[in-house]
Amino acid sequence: MGMHEIEGAVDGVVLVLDESPLSAALDMRSIYDSLARFVGRWDASFQHFHVLAPLVKHRYTYAFPVTEHPEYERHQAYFDGLRKQKSLLRHPDREWDWETNREVGIYCHPMEAWGGQYLDQIPEHLRNVGMIYFDAGSELWQMFVDVGKLTGKDAEPPRDIPLEEIISMTLSEARKQNEKFLISIWYPLMAAYAILNAMDKAWQTESGMPQEEYSAQAVMANPHFQAIRSLIIETRAYEYNNDYGLTRLPAEEDFEKGFQILDDSLAEQGWGQFLDWWYEPLKNHYAEKRNQA
Repeated sequence: MGMHEIEGAVDGVVLVLDESPLSAALDMRSIYDSLARFVGRWDASFQHFHVLAPLVKHRYTYAFPVTEHPEYERHQAYFDGLRKQKSLLRHPDREWDWETNREVGIYCHPMEAWGGQYLDQIPEHLRNVGMIYFDAGSELWQMFVDVGKLTGKDAEPPRDIPLEEIISMTLSEARKQNEKFLISIWYPLMAAYAILNAMDKAWQTESGMPQEEYSAQAVMANPHFQAIRSLIIETRAYEYNNDYGLTRLPAEEDFEKGFQILDDSLAEQGWGQFLDWWYEPLKNHYAEKRNQA
C-alpha cells in the first residue's frame, strides 16, 4: 500500500501551480519531473491520472497512439492487444525484471479502465481512447526523441529543481488560492524530507553535494525553508493536524521526550535542533492552548 499522503500532497502542488498566473513563465516540465523524483524516493507513485490535464498541458507527460511506439511493428500483436491500463516494459516480449526490464511508460484507455469515474482531470479528447503515456526525461521519451518523434523543446530533458524551492513557491500561491489545507500538509512533510536527505547518503552523492555540506544548520539557513516556515506562521497552518502518516504533527509530549524520528547519530548531527526550530510555531501554539484552558 503506497504512502497516499505523499501522492496527495504532490497532486495538490501540481494543481495549485497550474492555476497560478506564474505557470506561464515557469519551467513546469522540470517542476513536475522534480516532484516525480521526490515521490519516487518513498513507497509511493506519481499519480499521473489524478492530474493528467496539467501534465499534458505543460508537456511533461506525452500521449501517443500505440502505433507511434518506435517498436510497434516489431511487437504489433502485443500493442494491439493492450486494454484498460497496463505498464509498458522496456522489452514487451519479456517478463518484468527490476534490473533489466522495468516499466518505461503506461498504456491507458480511461473509459475501459474506470468507466465514467475519475475522469475530471483527464482531457476530454483522451478519455475514450487508448494511448501510451510517458514523461519527459524517461527512457521511452528518449526513444521518441532518438527517432525524431519529439523535437525542439520537447526533446530537451528536464532539469533538477530543489524541492524546497518548488514548495516555497507553491505554498505562496496556495495562500492566494486559499488552500490552507495544502499548506498544513507540507509543514510536516518538509521536516520529513529534510531528515530523509540527512539519512540518504546516496541522494547526497547523486546531488553532487558533499556530505558535510548537508547539515541541519545549512537547512535552517536555507532561504526556501525559512520562507516556508514564515508562511506557516503567517497562515497559522500549524493549527490543523492532518493526523495521517507523515502529515501527522508532533504531539506536545514529543517536545519533552524527543522526536522518535531521530536516532542517536542524527541527534548528534544537530537534527534535533532543526526539528525544534521547525516546530517552534507548533510548540508555541500548544502553549497558547494550555494558557487559555
